[in-house]
Parts: sequence; C-alpha cells; structure tokens
Amino acid sequence: DEWIRSNFSPTDYIILKLDVEGSEYDIVPKMIKNKTFLMIDELHLEWHPYWCEVPTIYGQFLSEMISKAYNVKVNDKWNTMGY
Repeated sequence: DEWIRSNFSPTDYIILKLDVEGSEYDIVPKMIKNKTFLMIDELHLEWHPYWCEVPTIYGQFLSEMISKAYNVKVNDKWNTMGY
C-alpha cells in the first residue's frame, strides 16, 4: 500500500488486482488501516480462506466493508478452486 500512496494521486483511476495466495488477509487490513482504499476505484481479488484457515465470512466481510466505506467496486466472485 505504501507503493500506491507514493506513486499515485487520489485523482488517478486505480484498478488493483490482488491475488496473493493468502497474503490478502495481511495486506487488505493494512490498506484499510492506512486508508489506501480512498485511492482505489476497483478492486479485483481472490480470497484464499482454505489456505490460511480463515473463515470464509471474513473475506466477505472485508469486501463488503471496502465497497461500502470506500465506494470501491469490488469483484471477489471468481474462484478457480471451487471453494
């Protein structure tokens, strides 16, 4: 998130694709804490709860919160593993 905040301005249209094989559970909360999502317009990500032993509902909660609190278009509906 530091790279985004250092290299872009709030007026840029930013589409972020995040498929980081479980690290999203560390990255996304940090981006929420640092308010980086104020700069993001679209977020495309895949949650991996089955790799991290995280309840599926946690990713759903974060996606909904980002969408509502930051007005970000969130696409987290693809899942190639069938989970």
